[in-house]
Amino acid sequence: MTAIFPSATRRACCSKFSGGEEGEEEWTTEEMYKDDPERDLTGQTVLVHSPFCSETKPSALAATFQTKNSDFYVRNHAPVPIIDKDTHLLVVDLGEWETSSIRSSSFTLHDLKTKFQNKKISSILQCAGNRASEMIANSPSTAFVGTPF
Repeated sequence: MTAIFPSATRRACCSKFSGGEEGEEEWTTEEMYKDDPERDLTGQTVLVHSPFCSETKPSALAATFQTKNSDFYVRNHAPVPIIDKDTHLLVVDLGEWETSSIRSSSFTLHDLKTKFQNKKISSILQCAGNRASEMIANSPSTAFVGTPF
């Protein structure tokens, strides 16, 4: 795991995969990612399987104005968290916003599905790593050397 998560901060986030004490056996990459979700990879080019990273195939981008969710790029830096959908809480903390009298709220998955209307929003997102393989091939820069992007 330390090869995948070299910084202490990232290792702490994935502590459940560690043997605990220094020198104890750690989980293998295969063990860490065994519960990651199944994915429809039709419109994606897989760059790395563990942690899962993919980019949208150009043919999927050209097929329609809006990218389908199944074709959307994925950038994971750790295993997908396993949550209990009945007890997991999303906490929204507005901090010091003066315009709000409510500072913090918690929502269950059921709350999110039943208390709010579904809305469709068109937006543009781009990962900084998208199309980096082309940048690497056409640039003398070594900025991306050693990364899958």
